Amino acid sequence: MKKVQVVILCGGKGTRFLPLTEHIPKVLVEVCDKSVLQHKLDALVDLASEIILVVGYLKEKIIESVGHNYKGIPIKYVEQSEQLGTGHALMCCKDILKDKFMVLNGDDIYLKSDLEELSNVEFGLLGMESENPQKFGVLEIDRDDNLISIVEKPENPPSNLTNIGAYMFTTAIFEHELVLSPRGEYEINDYFTFIIKNSGDVKVVAVNFWLPVGNPDELNAAEFVMREKSNN
Repeated sequence: MKKVQVVILCGGKGTRFLPLTEHIPKVLVEVCDKSVLQHKLDALVDLASEIILVVGYLKEKIIESVGHNYKGIPIKYVEQSEQLGTGHALMCCKDILKDKFMVLNGDDIYLKSDLEELSNVEFGLLGMESENPQKFGVLEIDRDDNLISIVEKPENPPSNLTNIGAYMFTTAIFEHELVLSPRGEYEINDYFTFIIKNSGDVKVVAVNFWLPVGNPDELNAAEFVMREKSNN
């Protein structure tokens, strides 16, 4: 398995966690006595050649917590001075990305084995079935598990497979210039539209484990699942 650069999006303010996130960024919220970010870093130990943390809000807390090396993996920091979306966060990293790289949402916990499987494709993303797909970005796929489109929070979902915020790209995506979405952000999903329009395959890797930790209810659920997991 060839190691890859990994970008983790850590710049969000975590307003749904207030007042907890008045003093810490949301990626440092703890699940089972370990920050969400550390759960992710541990899953990347054998996979990442370098980890790039895109920081903004309370960036000094993240730098103080992680430092510049994690279990032998070099850590770099890129500041996203304005919160202009996930696509903009990637654009901030453009000059230090070398070829193939992974991108992960900051406030989610993934299995190491799923990230390793994702790293084997050129362009791709993780997807997981949901009982309420209309709450998420829904993945429309073909018979070969290639992405056709991502539909955000549709009333009539084309499938129950949802986007869980883990992606594989190459630097070829930067040939495409992102434009602001109607909600005023540069969207990472637009890169997949560009790849598909240019006859590229985007592989959807379906998984059975994903813990979002974006609000107090999700934190409580993640605590329960991780404690059960550690006891088995």
